[in-house]
Amino acid sequence: MLSPSSCISKIQDYGVIGDCRSAALISKHGSIDWLCWPRFDSPFILAALIDRENGGHWSISPRQRFTVQREYVKNSNVLQTTFICQTGTAQLIDLMAVSSEEFKKQAPRPDHHIIRQLTCSDGEMEIGIQFRPCTQSRSRPLQIHQMGALGLRLEVGRGAYWLRSNLPLHVGSDQASAIALVKRGDVLQFSLSYTENAPAVLPALGEVLTAEIDRSIRWWQQWSERCPYDGP
Repeated sequence: MLSPSSCISKIQDYGVIGDCRSAALISKHGSIDWLCWPRFDSPFILAALIDRENGGHWSISPRQRFTVQREYVKNSNVLQTTFICQTGTAQLIDLMAVSSEEFKKQAPRPDHHIIRQLTCSDGEMEIGIQFRPCTQSRSRPLQIHQMGALGLRLEVGRGAYWLRSNLPLHVGSDQASAIALVKRGDVLQFSLSYTENAPAVLPALGEVLTAEIDRSIRWWQQWSERCPYDGP
């Protein structure tokens, strides 16, 4: 497996996703290396961008050698990374969920929500997942608690992070990880949410999460339509 610490990216190789209140930086190797929640100036929880060994990251990538193609879904802030291996091809979708104010009134939603979805489109490949967060002070070890069907819970500051996925994650002392063999048509889904209110709203996976992706794409495309621009 290509270790996250060996996959060094230049700043120009990062893609950015956000929800107009915060942002995350994602390397071309499929690793979120910068995340501050709930605001742009909040303490970080993922910061391999400035400390490759100890800063914290969340990587989803093939375990074998691969090449990468990346683009944003048209007129949106939804990032699509295509991994191309000798044995197969897969697309990784990354976004922070956004929706209209009307929809927010109809359905409870987490305060902040990162969605990551990997789909194998051809052949097969082995995917490695590693979620290793880090607190900014580092004076208190960050504990990951296994909460059964509810997923994984992390308590940081005034709020709580919840990590959920449609495959089992092995929980160690300071990280969660998994290895999955995906074949054509297989879909891996991951949801990282943050809330400072109780009780927390935990997003459902499956078709509900897929609908959230589509809703976010439409929101960004409608937002883009209102932005006049003339240039390259």
